[in-house]
Amino acid sequence: MLFHYLNQYPKHIHPSRFHHYPDFGTFSSASQVQIDVNYSDLVNTINTFTKLEPIKALLFSNSVMPEEETDLICVRDMLWENSMHGINPKNIGMYEYELASVDDLFEYIKQTSIYCIMRNGKYINFSPIPILQYFSSNQITGEYWNGNDYEKITFQPLLEDLKYHRTFKFLDLTFRGTIEFRSCCQPISDSMTVAAFHTGLTENLELLKHLFDTDTVIYGHGISVTDLRKAFCQNIIPEEIRRDQLQSLCISILDLAKDGLTKRHFDEEHFLDPLYSRVLQRTNPALEYIRFLNSGSNINEIIQQYSKISC
Repeated sequence: MLFHYLNQYPKHIHPSRFHHYPDFGTFSSASQVQIDVNYSDLVNTINTFTKLEPIKALLFSNSVMPEEETDLICVRDMLWENSMHGINPKNIGMYEYELASVDDLFEYIKQTSIYCIMRNGKYINFSPIPILQYFSSNQITGEYWNGNDYEKITFQPLLEDLKYHRTFKFLDLTFRGTIEFRSCCQPISDSMTVAAFHTGLTENLELLKHLFDTDTVIYGHGISVTDLRKAFCQNIIPEEIRRDQLQSLCISILDLAKDGLTKRHFDEEHFLDPLYSRVLQRTNPALEYIRFLNSGSNINEIIQQYSKISC
Protein backbone atom coordinates (compact mmCIF):
# COMPACT_ATOMS: atom_id res chain seq x y z
CA MET A 1 0.00 0.00 0.00
CA LEU A 2 2.37 2.68 1.27
CA PHE A 3 5.13 1.56 -1.08
CA HIS A 4 3.28 1.14 -4.34
CA TYR A 5 4.82 4.41 -5.53
CA LEU A 6 8.34 3.25 -4.62
CA ASN A 7 8.44 0.30 -6.99
CA GLN A 8 10.66 2.22 -9.37
CA TYR A 9 12.57 5.47 -9.53
CA PRO A 10 11.50 8.25 -11.89
CA LYS A 11 12.49 7.28 -15.43
CA HIS A 12 11.52 10.43 -17.26
CA ILE A 13 14.99 11.96 -16.95
CA HIS A 14 16.95 11.48 -20.17
CA PRO A 15 20.74 11.15 -19.75
CA SER A 16 21.28 14.07 -22.10
CA ARG A 17 19.72 16.31 -19.45
CA PHE A 18 22.70 15.63 -17.19
CA HIS A 19 25.07 17.25 -19.64
CA HIS A 20 24.42 20.98 -19.75
CA TYR A 21 27.96 21.92 -20.80
CA PRO A 22 29.13 20.04 -23.99
CA ASP A 23 32.80 21.00 -23.37
CA PHE A 24 32.91 18.91 -20.16
CA GLY A 25 32.81 15.14 -19.81
CA THR A 26 30.15 13.31 -17.85
CA PHE A 27 31.33 11.38 -14.80
CA SER A 28 30.09 9.93 -11.55
CA SER A 29 31.86 10.00 -8.20
CA ALA A 30 31.75 7.34 -5.53
CA SER A 31 33.48 6.28 -2.35
CA GLN A 32 34.72 2.70 -2.68
CA VAL A 33 36.17 0.77 0.24
CA GLN A 34 38.02 -2.53 -0.24
CA ILE A 35 38.19 -4.75 2.84
CA ASP A 36 39.69 -8.22 3.22
CA VAL A 37 37.11 -10.62 4.61
CA ASN A 38 37.74 -14.14 5.89
CA TYR A 39 36.21 -16.87 3.72
CA SER A 40 34.14 -18.04 6.69
CA ASP A 41 32.67 -14.53 7.09
CA LEU A 42 31.90 -13.94 3.43
CA VAL A 43 28.20 -14.79 3.40
CA ASN A 44 27.47 -13.16 6.76
CA THR A 45 29.23 -9.99 5.64
CA ILE A 46 27.21 -9.70 2.42
CA ASN A 47 23.89 -10.54 4.11
CA THR A 48 24.46 -8.19 7.04
CA PHE A 49 25.81 -5.23 5.08
CA THR A 50 22.94 -5.58 2.60
CA LYS A 51 20.58 -4.84 5.51
CA LEU A 52 22.73 -1.79 6.28
CA GLU A 53 22.12 -0.16 2.89
CA PRO A 54 19.00 1.82 3.90
CA ILE A 55 20.92 3.31 6.84
CA LYS A 56 23.76 4.23 4.49
CA ALA A 57 21.23 6.14 2.37
CA LEU A 58 20.36 8.21 5.44
CA LEU A 59 23.99 8.85 6.36
CA PHE A 60 25.77 9.27 3.03
CA SER A 61 23.26 10.42 0.37
CA ASN A 62 25.01 13.09 -1.67
CA SER A 63 23.63 13.20 -5.20
CA VAL A 64 20.71 15.44 -6.04
CA MET A 65 19.29 16.99 -9.21
CA PRO A 66 17.05 19.82 -8.01
CA GLU A 67 16.71 21.17 -11.54
CA GLU A 68 14.90 17.94 -12.47
CA GLU A 69 12.30 18.42 -9.72
CA THR A 70 12.73 14.96 -8.23
CA ASP A 71 12.69 14.11 -4.55
CA LEU A 72 15.77 11.92 -4.86
CA ILE A 73 18.67 12.68 -2.55
CA CYS A 74 20.65 9.72 -3.91
CA VAL A 75 20.25 10.02 -7.67
CA ARG A 76 23.17 7.66 -8.33
CA ASP A 77 21.00 4.65 -7.43
CA MET A 78 18.53 5.59 -10.14
CA LEU A 79 21.30 6.27 -12.66
CA TRP A 80 22.82 2.81 -12.25
CA GLU A 81 19.39 1.16 -12.28
CA ASN A 82 18.49 2.80 -15.58
CA SER A 83 21.92 2.49 -17.20
CA MET A 84 23.33 -0.29 -19.35
CA HIS A 85 24.40 -2.04 -16.14
CA GLY A 86 20.77 -2.29 -15.07
CA ILE A 87 19.85 -4.39 -18.10
CA ASN A 88 20.68 -7.32 -15.85
CA PRO A 89 19.27 -6.35 -12.42
CA LYS A 90 21.71 -8.73 -10.73
CA ASN A 91 24.54 -6.38 -11.73
CA ILE A 92 23.21 -3.50 -9.63
CA GLY A 93 21.63 -2.69 -6.29
CA MET A 94 21.32 -5.23 -3.51
CA TYR A 95 21.08 -8.99 -3.29
CA GLU A 96 17.36 -9.75 -3.50
CA TYR A 97 17.52 -12.58 -0.97
CA GLU A 98 19.74 -13.79 1.85
CA LEU A 99 22.56 -16.00 0.69
CA ALA A 100 22.61 -19.40 2.37
CA SER A 101 26.19 -20.38 1.56
CA VAL A 102 29.26 -19.51 -0.49
CA ASP A 103 27.94 -21.84 -3.18
CA ASP A 104 24.77 -19.74 -3.19
CA LEU A 105 26.91 -16.63 -3.74
CA PHE A 106 28.76 -18.27 -6.64
CA GLU A 107 25.46 -19.29 -8.23
CA TYR A 108 24.36 -15.67 -7.96
CA ILE A 109 27.59 -14.43 -9.56
CA LYS A 110 27.07 -16.84 -12.46
CA GLN A 111 23.84 -14.99 -13.25
CA THR A 112 25.52 -11.59 -13.45
CA SER A 113 26.73 -10.17 -16.77
CA ILE A 114 30.14 -9.28 -18.19
CA TYR A 115 30.45 -6.36 -20.61
CA CYS A 116 34.15 -5.50 -20.96
CA ILE A 117 37.47 -7.31 -21.35
CA MET A 118 40.98 -6.47 -22.53
CA ARG A 119 42.98 -7.81 -25.46
CA ASN A 120 46.45 -6.58 -26.50
CA GLY A 121 46.20 -3.53 -24.27
CA LYS A 122 42.82 -2.49 -25.66
CA TYR A 123 39.56 -2.42 -23.73
CA ILE A 124 36.80 -4.15 -25.67
CA ASN A 125 33.19 -3.32 -24.82
CA PHE A 126 30.11 -5.32 -25.76
CA SER A 127 26.47 -5.62 -24.74
CA PRO A 128 26.22 -7.25 -21.29
CA ILE A 129 26.18 -11.04 -21.49
CA PRO A 130 25.42 -13.39 -18.55
CA ILE A 131 28.60 -15.13 -17.40
CA LEU A 132 27.50 -18.68 -18.29
CA GLN A 133 26.34 -17.60 -21.75
CA TYR A 134 29.60 -15.71 -22.29
CA PHE A 135 31.80 -18.73 -21.62
CA SER A 136 29.59 -21.07 -23.64
CA SER A 137 29.98 -18.85 -26.72
CA ASN A 138 32.62 -19.59 -29.35
CA GLN A 139 32.97 -15.96 -30.38
CA ILE A 140 31.86 -12.58 -29.10
CA THR A 141 31.65 -9.37 -31.12
CA GLY A 142 32.57 -6.12 -29.41
CA GLU A 143 34.20 -2.81 -30.19
CA TYR A 144 37.22 -0.80 -29.07
CA TRP A 145 38.44 2.76 -29.52
CA ASN A 146 41.26 2.86 -32.10
CA GLY A 147 42.18 6.46 -31.40
CA ASN A 148 39.82 7.97 -33.92
CA ASP A 149 36.71 5.83 -33.93
CA TYR A 150 35.11 2.68 -32.49
CA GLU A 151 36.17 -0.43 -34.39
CA LYS A 152 34.39 -3.79 -34.29
CA ILE A 153 36.34 -6.85 -33.21
CA THR A 154 35.53 -10.55 -32.77
CA PHE A 155 37.27 -12.55 -30.04
CA GLN A 156 37.10 -15.84 -28.16
CA PRO A 157 36.23 -15.84 -24.42
CA LEU A 158 39.10 -16.79 -22.10
CA LEU A 159 38.86 -17.85 -18.47
CA GLU A 160 41.14 -14.98 -17.43
CA ASP A 161 38.49 -12.56 -18.71
CA LEU A 162 36.87 -13.02 -15.30
CA LYS A 163 39.29 -10.48 -13.84
CA TYR A 164 37.53 -7.81 -15.92
CA HIS A 165 34.10 -8.85 -14.69
CA ARG A 166 32.66 -6.03 -12.62
CA THR A 167 29.20 -5.38 -11.29
CA PHE A 168 27.85 -2.20 -9.74
CA LYS A 169 26.16 -3.67 -6.71
CA PHE A 170 26.36 -1.78 -3.42
CA LEU A 171 28.74 -4.46 -2.16
CA ASP A 172 30.49 -7.06 -4.18
CA LEU A 173 33.11 -9.79 -4.05
CA THR A 174 36.04 -8.73 -6.25
CA PHE A 175 38.64 -10.78 -8.10
CA ARG A 176 41.19 -9.48 -5.57
CA GLY A 177 39.47 -11.47 -2.84
CA THR A 178 38.09 -8.35 -1.14
CA ILE A 179 34.58 -7.09 -0.61
CA GLU A 180 34.04 -3.68 -2.16
CA PHE A 181 31.59 -1.39 -0.37
CA ARG A 182 30.21 1.49 -2.46
CA SER A 183 28.72 4.75 -1.25
CA CYS A 184 28.23 8.31 -2.41
CA CYS A 185 31.34 10.48 -2.56
CA GLN A 186 31.47 12.73 0.52
CA PRO A 187 32.48 16.37 1.14
CA ILE A 188 36.27 16.69 1.34
CA SER A 189 36.38 17.26 5.09
CA ASP A 190 34.30 14.11 5.65
CA SER A 191 36.03 11.94 3.06
CA MET A 192 37.26 9.37 5.62
CA THR A 193 33.83 8.75 7.13
CA VAL A 194 32.87 6.01 4.66
CA ALA A 195 36.05 3.96 5.10
CA ALA A 196 35.96 4.34 8.87
CA PHE A 197 32.29 3.35 9.03
CA HIS A 198 32.72 0.13 7.04
CA THR A 199 36.03 -0.82 8.61
CA GLY A 200 34.70 -0.42 12.14
CA LEU A 201 31.58 -2.44 11.42
CA THR A 202 33.49 -5.32 9.83
CA GLU A 203 35.39 -5.58 13.12
CA ASN A 204 32.04 -6.05 14.88
CA LEU A 205 30.31 -8.15 12.23
CA GLU A 206 28.60 -10.57 14.64
CA LEU A 207 27.25 -7.74 16.80
CA LEU A 208 25.96 -5.92 13.71
CA LYS A 209 24.35 -9.14 12.48
CA HIS A 210 22.64 -9.62 15.85
CA LEU A 211 21.44 -6.01 15.80
CA PHE A 212 19.66 -6.54 12.47
CA ASP A 213 18.47 -10.05 13.33
CA THR A 214 16.62 -8.64 16.34
CA ASP A 215 15.67 -5.28 14.84
CA THR A 216 12.06 -4.10 14.94
CA VAL A 217 12.71 -0.46 14.03
CA ILE A 218 13.04 -0.76 10.24
CA TYR A 219 12.65 -4.47 9.55
CA GLY A 220 9.64 -5.30 11.66
CA HIS A 221 6.98 -3.90 9.32
CA GLY A 222 7.05 -6.10 6.22
CA ILE A 223 8.99 -3.52 4.20
CA SER A 224 11.75 -5.02 2.08
CA VAL A 225 15.33 -3.81 2.24
CA THR A 226 15.06 -2.63 -1.38
CA ASP A 227 11.91 -0.57 -0.69
CA LEU A 228 13.49 0.88 2.45
CA ARG A 229 16.55 1.98 0.51
CA LYS A 230 14.38 3.55 -2.19
CA ALA A 231 12.27 5.35 0.39
CA PHE A 232 15.28 6.77 2.23
CA CYS A 233 16.81 7.77 -1.12
CA GLN A 234 13.70 9.91 -1.65
CA ASN A 235 13.99 11.35 1.87
CA ILE A 236 10.82 9.47 2.84
CA ILE A 237 10.48 7.90 6.28
CA PRO A 238 7.58 5.39 6.12
CA GLU A 239 4.84 6.07 8.63
CA GLU A 240 5.48 2.67 10.22
CA ILE A 241 8.94 3.81 11.32
CA ARG A 242 9.29 6.13 14.30
CA ARG A 243 11.90 8.80 13.70
CA ASP A 244 13.21 8.77 17.26
CA GLN A 245 13.72 5.01 17.13
CA LEU A 246 15.40 5.30 13.74
CA GLN A 247 17.75 7.91 15.16
CA SER A 248 18.59 5.61 18.09
CA LEU A 249 19.24 2.72 15.69
CA CYS A 250 21.65 4.86 13.69
CA ILE A 251 23.49 5.84 16.88
CA SER A 252 23.73 2.18 17.92
CA ILE A 253 25.24 1.31 14.54
CA LEU A 254 27.73 4.16 14.79
CA ASP A 255 28.64 3.00 18.30
CA LEU A 256 29.41 -0.45 16.91
CA ALA A 257 31.60 1.11 14.22
CA LYS A 258 33.38 3.26 16.80
CA ASP A 259 33.99 0.27 19.06
CA GLY A 260 35.37 -1.69 16.11
CA LEU A 261 37.79 1.08 15.25
CA THR A 262 38.86 1.38 18.88
CA LYS A 263 39.83 -2.29 18.84
CA ARG A 264 42.23 -1.58 15.96
CA HIS A 265 44.26 0.92 18.08
CA PHE A 266 44.93 3.29 15.18
CA ASP A 267 43.13 6.35 16.61
CA GLU A 268 40.56 6.24 13.80
CA GLU A 269 37.40 6.79 15.81
CA HIS A 270 37.33 10.56 15.27
CA PHE A 271 36.59 10.00 11.57
CA LEU A 272 33.06 9.03 12.63
CA ASP A 273 32.35 12.36 14.37
CA PRO A 274 30.66 13.93 11.31
CA LEU A 275 28.28 10.95 11.12
CA TYR A 276 27.19 11.37 14.73
CA SER A 277 26.47 15.03 13.95
CA ARG A 278 24.43 14.07 10.88
CA VAL A 279 22.31 11.62 12.87
CA LEU A 280 21.65 14.10 15.67
CA GLN A 281 20.73 16.82 13.17
CA ARG A 282 18.87 14.35 10.91
CA THR A 283 20.76 15.49 7.83
CA ASN A 284 23.29 14.34 5.24
CA PRO A 285 25.31 16.03 2.46
CA ALA A 286 22.40 15.93 -0.01
CA LEU A 287 20.01 17.63 2.42
CA GLU A 288 22.69 20.19 3.28
CA TYR A 289 23.13 20.92 -0.42
CA ILE A 290 19.39 21.45 -0.81
CA ARG A 291 19.36 23.67 2.30
CA PHE A 292 22.15 25.82 0.83
CA LEU A 293 20.23 26.19 -2.44
CA ASN A 294 17.02 27.11 -0.66
CA SER A 295 18.86 29.72 1.41
CA GLY A 296 19.91 31.52 -1.74
CA SER A 297 23.54 30.43 -1.77
CA ASN A 298 25.13 30.46 -5.21
CA ILE A 299 27.01 27.53 -6.68
CA ASN A 300 30.43 28.97 -5.85
CA GLU A 301 29.52 29.22 -2.17
CA ILE A 302 28.29 25.64 -2.20
CA ILE A 303 31.50 24.44 -3.86
CA GLN A 304 33.57 26.28 -1.24
CA GLN A 305 31.60 24.63 1.54
CA TYR A 306 31.89 21.20 -0.06
CA SER A 307 35.64 21.47 -0.62
CA LYS A 308 36.49 22.88 2.81
CA ILE A 309 39.30 20.96 4.51
CA SER A 310 39.11 20.50 8.28
CA CYS A 311 42.25 21.08 10.31
